[in-house]
Amino acid sequence: MTAQVMDTCTWQGETWFVCEWEAAGEATEIPSAEAFGFETRAPHTANWRGYVCHFRIAEASLVLVRMTVYPADGYESHVPNVAQRSERTLALSGITEVELTFDSYAVGFTGTLYLGRDLDWLRYEHMGTQALRAFRKRATLRFEQGRLVEATREEDEPPTPGIAAETI
Repeated sequence: MTAQVMDTCTWQGETWFVCEWEAAGEATEIPSAEAFGFETRAPHTANWRGYVCHFRIAEASLVLVRMTVYPADGYESHVPNVAQRSERTLALSGITEVELTFDSYAVGFTGTLYLGRDLDWLRYEHMGTQALRAFRKRATLRFEQGRLVEATREEDEPPTPGIAAETI
């Protein structure tokens, strides 16, 4: 399996990769194309789930900014009332891409969101999504009903130039 395209989140002026959602209970909200009524298809081997999301944390709230969806053939157009929609057909594959842009879609997530930044290519994974440990900068954000209540950051020192990969 190919490494997968990851969702992103803008926090403190930087764009981070979303490594993991750890929900605190089954009733919490984690946005997906299916939650908006889409049946998706993989546009390529790096996006088996058929959609990608971009979030931001604004005024201590988790907000969905944009979702790019690759609907299954024969889908019915569906746009949530809170989104603007644009559509295009990808030239080589003929697959439809639907872009949903949200003004302020608050995500009612309760749990922990793990973010990574500055991928360490020595830790790169060729299958699935990148693990948190693959990033030099890591953030752990805890939310209660979409409100940021706790945040921690950690950062590895960059490797020393000239050191062989196997010693790192």
